[in-house]
Parts: sequence; C-alpha cells; structure tokens
Amino acid sequence: MIYNPITKRLSADPFVVYDQETGYYYCTYTAADSDGGSVLKISRARKVQDAADGEEIVLLREGDGKNSCKIWAPELYQDQDGTWYVYASAFATKEMDWNTLKILVFKSWNKNPFDGFTFVKTFDELSHAFDPTIYAAKNGKLYMCYTQNMYAFGFQRYEQRLYIREMLSPTELGDKFAEISAAELPFELSKPNVKINEGPFFLEKDEKLFIAYSANGCGNEDYCLGLLVYMGGDLCDKGSWKKYDTPILYKGEKLFGPGHASFFSSPDKTELWCAFHAFVDNDSTKVYKDRFACVNKVEFNEEGIPMIGAARVSEICAPSGE
Repeated sequence: MIYNPITKRLSADPFVVYDQETGYYYCTYTAADSDGGSVLKISRARKVQDAADGEEIVLLREGDGKNSCKIWAPELYQDQDGTWYVYASAFATKEMDWNTLKILVFKSWNKNPFDGFTFVKTFDELSHAFDPTIYAAKNGKLYMCYTQNMYAFGFQRYEQRLYIREMLSPTELGDKFAEISAAELPFELSKPNVKINEGPFFLEKDEKLFIAYSANGCGNEDYCLGLLVYMGGDLCDKGSWKKYDTPILYKGEKLFGPGHASFFSSPDKTELWCAFHAFVDNDSTKVYKDRFACVNKVEFNEEGIPMIGAARVSEICAPSGE
C-alpha cells in the first residue's frame, strides 16, 4: 500500500521513473544537504513508497561549481542508446540573481545511472529559463520544454510561460523555439498579478501527446496541474497545442498545492502513475511551504485525457507488478 506523502524529507519537484533493466525506481527532487545547502542527487529503491528514501548518489553540491546554488527541479532522461542524462536548474550566486540562472546537464558513464555522471555543460543560450523536460519524438527529433521567467523580457516579476525548443542532441539546442503556454484560464489565475505556467512534463499515451504543467505558484494552496494537448503539426508552434480547460490534479482534503509532477509506468507497464509535491500545513502566513513527494495513480476519461483529481492521502494500492 502507498501512503502520501511517501517521505518525510523535503522533496519538492519530484521526478520518478521505473527502469525495466535494473528493476529500480529512480527518484530525484529539489533536495537539501545536511548543512542546509542544495544538492543534486538520485535515489533508488525497489518499491515506489521508498523511492525518495533509498540509497543515493550525489552529482553536485551547492558551491561545487559556477552554477551550483539553489539547485532545483532535476529530471532524468534516458536516450535511445541507454545513456542517462540529468537536467537541473541552478544559480551562480546564493543571492539568486536571475541573470545567472542556467539549465545544467550531466551524462551517465554507462547504462547504469548509479555508476556515476559527468557534468557536461550549462545551456548558456537560455536566459532566465528553468524546469527543463525532454521528449524524443518517433521521428528521432528531440525537444526541450522549459519554463521562461518573463522578467527577462520586461514583464512583471511573477509571470512565467512555457517554451519548447528543438534539440540537436541531448546536450545541444537547436535554433527553433516557440512560446506555447501562458496563464489565461480562471483556474490558473487564483491570485492577482501572478501569471504562472511552470514545471512542464511530456506525457505520451495511446498515440496522444500531452504536456502537463503547474499553475498558480508552488506556495499557493491552489497550485495544480494543467494540461496541453498536442493537436498535430509542428511541436514548435503554439497553434499545435490546445489547453485543457480544467485542472487534472488539484488540492485534496489534506494535501494542498499539488503540482510540479512527473509521470511513470508501473513495473508491469499496465498502469500510469503521477509523482508530485504537495504541502500538508496550509498556513497562509508562510510564503514557502514545506513540500513533500506524493504519488497517485492516473486514470483516463472518455476523451483520453489523463485525470488524477483531488490529491489523496489515504492508502492506495501499490503500482501493479511491484
């Protein structure tokens, strides 16, 4: 059985994947070291309930490199040749100067991610960008979707939009890109002057392609998951994406502000699951609330849209095949 949150550790922005080759769940999230500094690490476990608390390897600690302050929103991606990559966001200074924010990428030594990673580069072409997620299309093309802080372009401080960009390889960006989503629907605008779409994640199911994303800001109890539906055509074209008009994951009775999600298959590949963070203390005086990793099973409605509904704390059957 699963009990949410799945860990007592602070574990915002959780990414979970099950690897058929090794039989492990791999998990990474925005983490703090024992001294309070941020750290980029990966944990693994045989059960999803233990994924955030399993044995660990560390890729980067705060202060170990130029862009190693306030490391957050890490994600794993496995290329078709079996190589693993880790993407994360970090500042160059503890003052969190947005002009120094960069997306980082690491490459695994081999097909076993626990054997280690090498830092490759920062994507210097991207300014004020973070929350990267990667998608490999059936035609072999790679894409990165990411959050763009619009402050860099003269907009208000609390406006963030989603962009998509072609990639030449897992470590090289192409030139073609487009803005594909901005906060505009009522469920995305729960606070005045806060227009946030962030934390994208590609999801492909039954020949349908989606991008799940978060709206309203991570400290807001109305933080939730929205959905972009791919309608066909060029992925780097806003007209190719349609926004679903209601959230697919939202606050429950005891879990507030659920969002910044990833999706993963059960070990036997028969079920789809969502990992997300939420907070349990709904104290409105706190700007940044403690966020913890949770998981819920995903169902699909008659339109083929993934739906999770209200975030659930109660006992849930473990993923099929565990």
